Parts: sequence; structure tokens; C-alpha cells
Amino acid sequence: METIEKAYYKCEAKDSFTYFIEENQGHVLSEQMWERAKSKFLKYLPPKGGQ
Repeated sequence: METIEKAYYKCEAKDSFTYFIEENQGHVLSEQMWERAKSKFLKYLPPKGGQ
């Protein structure tokens, strides 16, 4: 994560980088991870018409 954080900081976009790691989940996309991802998509890439 440190490398990614540095890259975002260098591009003056440090507030745009977030991450979420669930303990003991391995390399999977859990329901909670997917909900967080969808939330970011809706915030920064809302559907046409603002819905």
C-alpha cells in the first residue's frame, strides 16, 4: 500500500486513494468490499441523470 499511497501523493491526489482489508479473507472480493467499491463509483462516477 505504501507504494500506491506515494504515487497518489506525488500526483496531488492523496485524498482519492482508499483501501479496505478484511482480516482472514484472502484474495477475494467480499460483499463488504464490493459495497465500498460501489459507493465510490456512485460518488465519483454517478449514473446519467444523477441517480
